Amino acid sequence: MAFAGRTAIYGRAFVGFLFMLILSVVLCLLPLVGVALILTQSWVTTVDGLFMSLILLAMSGIFALNAFLEFRAMRAPVAKTKGPSGEPMTFGGSRGEGVRRERGLVQSVSFYEAAVGQPNSSLVVLKDGGSAMRVLAVEGDVRNLLPTGKRVEITCQPKGQFDSVVEVQYL
Repeated sequence: MAFAGRTAIYGRAFVGFLFMLILSVVLCLLPLVGVALILTQSWVTTVDGLFMSLILLAMSGIFALNAFLEFRAMRAPVAKTKGPSGEPMTFGGSRGEGVRRERGLVQSVSFYEAAVGQPNSSLVVLKDGGSAMRVLAVEGDVRNLLPTGKRVEITCQPKGQFDSVVEVQYL
């Protein structure tokens, strides 16, 4: 019940981060209890005790690093959509009815294979003449159609969740 207010504010992601943070801290402290037991029982003078304490300290360090990274990710602001040049990226244009044209230099094309019955998709990053970038979500595999480094004009048409490439002109 303690998380009810925070869940409403931050959503389920916050509770997931918090759970992983608490779990990582607990799993970081448990091996330290084992090291304390080895030290108090004077088993550290044996080879078994030495290697067991080294293994437990390594486990503790790994979980401490995980807890630190979870804490830093929890405190970080929402991911910013910035391109490599530091300029903000825009995602596509208006998805109204009809055909639209997108023009620019193909920065990258990433293909994503979907589950059975769902359409495969590609994310195309286009760079303008300036430093602004746009991301287009198109249906299908367009890696061969849009080579990286080419200036293109893409004619798109909305089709379901993604755009469908109607025509590509190389400039």
